[in-house]
Order: sequence, then C-alpha cells, then structure tokens
Amino acid sequence: MKPVVGVNYFSGWWREEPNKWKDAKEPSKDWRERYVNRISLNGCYDDQMTMDSDILTAAQYGVDFFQMLWYPVDSASTQCDGLHAKYLNAGIAHFCASPYNDKMRFVVEYCNHPPFSILEEGEWEKTCRLWAGFLKHPSYYTVDGKAIFKIHSFPMFREQCGNDLSVVRERIRLLKRIAREEAGRELLLTGGITYGDVGKELLRYLKLVDFYSVYMDLPQLPSKDRDYEYGLLLDYALSFAEKCAGLGIPFMPYFPSGWNPRPWYDPRPSFRIPDGEQIRKGILRLCGLIRQNPLLGIPAGDGRREAFSIYAWNEFGEGGYLAPTLVEYDDKLQGLKRALELIA
Repeated sequence: MKPVVGVNYFSGWWREEPNKWKDAKEPSKDWRERYVNRISLNGCYDDQMTMDSDILTAAQYGVDFFQMLWYPVDSASTQCDGLHAKYLNAGIAHFCASPYNDKMRFVVEYCNHPPFSILEEGEWEKTCRLWAGFLKHPSYYTVDGKAIFKIHSFPMFREQCGNDLSVVRERIRLLKRIAREEAGRELLLTGGITYGDVGKELLRYLKLVDFYSVYMDLPQLPSKDRDYEYGLLLDYALSFAEKCAGLGIPFMPYFPSGWNPRPWYDPRPSFRIPDGEQIRKGILRLCGLIRQNPLLGIPAGDGRREAFSIYAWNEFGEGGYLAPTLVEYDDKLQGLKRALELIA
C-alpha cells in the first residue's frame, strides 16, 4: 500500500507590496529575476486560481494532504509588525472554497514560533473554536475517523504554557473537547520537534500528544559561499527518524525537498536543490526505513499508517518546494510519483 504523503503549505505569497518576492537588500528589485528556477507555474501569489492548480497538481502526483500553516496573527501576544500578515492564513480559506477540494485533504498546523503565540487562556479557547470550524470540513484529513492536528513546535508550546505540565494538559484537553463537541471530531495530535529536542523526556507527554513530527530541520554546519551537497540534508532527516524510533518515540518522518534560503539572505547553510532522480531515490530510502520501524508513521488503531511529510510545497524563498516551476517544471513531482509507484 502507498504510504500517506502530506506536504507543508505556506500561504506567504501575497500580491500587495511589500511582499516576499522583493529583494531585501534592493527593494526595487524582485529576487525572481535571479532565481528563475523558483517561479511557480501554478501561480506566484496566494489566490484561488493558484490553490486550485496546486490541488489538482499535488493530487495527480500522489500527495494526500496539504499541511496548512496557520498563524495567530491577531493574538494579543503575537508581536508581528508585518503589514500584510493577515494573508498568512489565506490558504485554508482558498482550499475550502476550491471546487477541487475533494481531490485531496488538508490538515491545520498551528504555527507558534516567534513572533507568533497564544498566551491568554480565553484567547486559546476562542482560537480552538475557530479551528473546530476547519475540522468540520469534509476534506479535513482523518485516520480511523480522527482528525490530525499539529502544534508546530511542542517545546515552544510548553514554554508558552509556562513550562507547567498542568497548563499544557488543560490546554490540550480543551482543544480536544472543543473539537469533539463542536466539530464531532476526535483528534490525533502531533507535536513538532527538532533533532535537538529528541530525548526520553518526550515520552512523558505521550498521553497528551499522540505522535511527534517536524516541519523542517537541518544539520548544524557553518555557512559558506558554496552550497553543500543535498545528500547531507537527506541523511540528516533519515538519522532523525532513526533516533526517534530507537528511543521508542512515535514519529512521522519528514522528507526535505530542499533547503537553500539564499534569496532571503538567510545566514544558515544552503544545500543544492535536488533533482527528480534524487527525490525518487531519497523517497525510496525513507520509505524503506519506515517499513522497518513500526513507530514511524501515524498511529492507527493497534498499529500505524505508513506516512511521511514533505518540506515543502511552496517554500520558494527557503528553497524547499515541490510545486512545478519555470525551469524545473514537474521534475521533482515526477520523482515522487515514480517512487510511490515502486512502493505501492
């Protein structure tokens, strides 16, 4: 059986200026002029037409759900001065409004990394009720009837609860209760972690979190002018999954479609953008690892559903993207499809 494939989706490409296509050092210029290989064929801006095309394309190549990043932009504790931050959550609305949303599914990922957070209890409850509205949608992704919901960073969530286990417990209980009462959904809750978070202390929270996952992580290497080989990025992701499984931690592995944030002058190290054949071989290696380790995937009944996430569909600025582009066309997606056909 084909493994479940989820792909992270970032709704950060609004049309109004300033936007994320503008060169940070030369605002009069558009960085796509220097990185034409990252120009999306489905649309460069978050609108309904782009989402419709993204759904049809992703479904065609074997993607089961988009994991939609959702930000608490209106939270009193969020310190975000972005002029157009409100558009960060446009993706879910566009997905739900799409006439093609029956072709695949979506999942909510609550992004609580700086500067985004929800600290006040009443605000948490209000937001849980908002999320419950998303959970009602017939295209929300479920496993055994349970809706998957992700907290982007579980360690940061604990910090935002004052590192008080009782507060963590009560907030999660409230989230699950509201999902049950208002959306008729039981939750499968996943907590986002990084490699550095992996340790036996994560086992303490397994009565609250059903499994762990990750958005993206990368090896701690010094930055340099030349890009590192892509293989280092893949090896790190596989090692991450092996470490979790070895400690008895249920974990949905991730597959890096790339990491090269040079358009945004990000100081972290960059890696070469992989081609379709590297994607194919990498997916096969990851799926082989998943099949050997029963703790890797999504918990389902007494077992698990083989599954992994991909970073990402459209992180063009950071160099993690599967979406078809002007130069590469659908090369990466072809690699994904070929790998999934071999596995199935």
